[in-house]
Amino acid sequence: MQQATSLFIIFTGLIELSLLLNLYPYYRKENKVKPNIFWGVSLFLSSIGYILLGSALFNNDDINHGISFLNTIANTLNFASFASLGLFCRAQNRTLSPSLIKLFILLIIIFAIVYEMIRIDGDFSPRNILIGTSTLLFFCWQIGELLKAKKMNHSHQFNMFFYCTLIEALALILRVYYINIFATSSSMSLNDFPLGVHMIAWTQFTFNILAYNSIAAYWAEKISVSNTKIEMENIQIKGLLQERDELIESLTIAEKTAQSGALSASFAHELNQPLGAIKINAQHLALLSQNEKNPKKLSLLEAIAKDSDRAASIIQSLKQIFSTSNPNKTSIDINQLIRRLGQFFENRSTKENFMIDFDLKAKHKVFINESEIQQAMINLLNNAIDAVERSSKKHKKIFISTLQENGYTFISVTDNGEGIDPSIQHHMFDLLKTNRQAGMGLGLWLTRYIIERHGGTLSFESTNGLGTTFIIKLK
Repeated sequence: MQQATSLFIIFTGLIELSLLLNLYPYYRKENKVKPNIFWGVSLFLSSIGYILLGSALFNNDDINHGISFLNTIANTLNFASFASLGLFCRAQNRTLSPSLIKLFILLIIIFAIVYEMIRIDGDFSPRNILIGTSTLLFFCWQIGELLKAKKMNHSHQFNMFFYCTLIEALALILRVYYINIFATSSSMSLNDFPLGVHMIAWTQFTFNILAYNSIAAYWAEKISVSNTKIEMENIQIKGLLQERDELIESLTIAEKTAQSGALSASFAHELNQPLGAIKINAQHLALLSQNEKNPKKLSLLEAIAKDSDRAASIIQSLKQIFSTSNPNKTSIDINQLIRRLGQFFENRSTKENFMIDFDLKAKHKVFINESEIQQAMINLLNNAIDAVERSSKKHKKIFISTLQENGYTFISVTDNGEGIDPSIQHHMFDLLKTNRQAGMGLGLWLTRYIIERHGGTLSFESTNGLGTTFIIKLK
């Protein structure tokens, strides 16, 4: 039984040393969350103390008179480990003062001197009482500090540490009590004690291991909570950075919009005067040419005047688009508006060899600003024409359709070009972004801006090699 208990003590020390060696790299690595250094000191002293104590008792046949100086070192280390663990518990409630640490160092030195004097005298019972009493005092202090700490710390692992310490203290009391009962002044060994005493000692050593393990688990729990908190903070920071980028982008677009509005107002002011002059000159020339009886000439002059009016209307529409007021809406036949646009692009389709087909099924008029929606449709048609012009297909087609469902009007413009490169699809509607050499990056952005001013949406579907469809949805 003596060898079994000695081996149990040695294995207890080895397990604690293994725990320390496994956790030490993490202790050095972690900067934000670290247990108090006295926990590590206590674990180190306890592991070495138990290994030396088990070695000293392994072949000792007389614990009264045959105890070596190694036993003094082992018990002093164990005493120091309990003192360090007490300081760890104290540190959970308040900052340790240097004077308290110095006091404990002095107590360890005194314990070593007293224990060595008793060892030389050769009596086992006083040594047992000294170890039991001093250790029990530390246990009582630890339990008192842990009770205070438990009120502020609701960790499961911390509670486990408290209960392990409590059971270890009870096992110590029983061990000291029964050893004093069975101890004699004559020569004796550990084999002279009944099995119950050994089992009580094993229980104490087991819960000593569990106590240190609970502290390690408590530390790991705190690291996990800290890492989760850091991760949440990183997610929040990432979200804030994203919001910042989106805000900067929104401000940039707002600035560009304001600049475009100012530019369109400037163009409107500057271009309206020469357009007005062109119209007046065309009308005046038509009056002078009435007697010439040249219908073709009069027709051309009339067309010049009408085109001048249409250009002025477009310029005025652009000026209104960038105003803060809501668009002036009227009830418009959307099919008729699209047919007029088809006539407008008829000459270009013949010249550049592409077809424009229609499937106009809208049965009710739409409440819109005609000039603005017309401008949006012109932009989409120009994009579709550019797409089929860049295509190598023989039969180039543009298909325009209208449909009304569930109170919504849908207008789609489809081309059979090569489709939109997936890498640029995500910023198709960004201001001043374009994939065309001659483009300015205004068309699609302006089109969506107009549609959204009408409370609608603009979306697109594109398949590589097959073409693209832009869909306007209006209420």
